Amino acid sequence: MNLERAATADAEVGGQILSGHIDIVSEVAEIKTGIGNRLIRFAVPRQYMPCIFARGCIGIDGISLTIAETARIDGWF
Repeated sequence: MNLERAATADAEVGGQILSGHIDIVSEVAEIKTGIGNRLIRFAVPRQYMPCIFARGCIGIDGISLTIAETARIDGWF
C-alpha cells in the first residue's frame, strides 16, 4: 500500500524516480564500515549480473542506490 501523495508535474524531484518491479530477492553478503560510510555487498544469482553494472542504479526496498562496483564471476554488486 502506498500512502504517499502523488507528485505533481511541477514538484521538485531530489534524486531518482524508481519504477519497475521485483526481479530477484538478494542477500547482504558483506558490510564494511569506514569513516562516515558503509560498503554493502549484495549477492545475486550470476544470471542476473549482465543487468547490473557499475555506476548504474538499482532499487532496494524502495531506495535508489548507485552501484559502485560489480563482480560478475562472483555474483555480487
